[in-house]
Formats: sequence, C-alpha cells, structure tokens
Amino acid sequence: MLMKNTEGLKQYCATRGWIEVGKIKIEVNLFATLSQYIPGGNKGPTHIVDVEEGATVSELLHQLGVPTQSVKLIFLDGIHSDLDAVLKEGNRLGVFPPVGGG
Repeated sequence: MLMKNTEGLKQYCATRGWIEVGKIKIEVNLFATLSQYIPGGNKGPTHIVDVEEGATVSELLHQLGVPTQSVKLIFLDGIHSDLDAVLKEGNRLGVFPPVGGG
C-alpha cells in the first residue's frame, strides 16, 4: 500500500511500518574531528542517516556538510572504499580525517 504525504511517498512494510520509498538507511560513523558533523548533536560517532537510493559516499557526506577535503580514510562495511562508492541499504560507513601525531 502506498501513501503520499507532505514528506513524500511512503510504503507500508509489515516489519518496519511506514517507510519512505526510494530512501535507504546507512549507519554512519564519523571519527575524531569529523564527529562534529553528526546531525542533531548526537553524542558518539554513530548515526543512522536516510539517503536516496543510489547515493554515493560523496553525496552522503555533502548531505551531512562534511568537507570531502577533510576525509582521509573511508571504510564501507569494514572494507577500504572511496567517495564514488554507491551506498546500499544497511551499509556501515566509517569516515576518518587525516591524523597527525608524533
């Protein structure tokens, strides 16, 4: 069953209730200085983000306001990835800035 409301097109899922059609959920982990871009002042590095189906890592980071020049390492489901990787429902994305030290 489909329903349109002010937020867009939604479909009823027996296990998840009303879900947005064309949206997927991604677990985003922004580490160190990048954690400031987690929406809603969430404590800790992890946040669940809704993105359009077919979105790339770069598009998700843009949605969150993360400057891509501040990104050094990207892991998608624990595997080294890049900004052009296409996201899929349930992916776990880990993003790290350059790290200095001595």
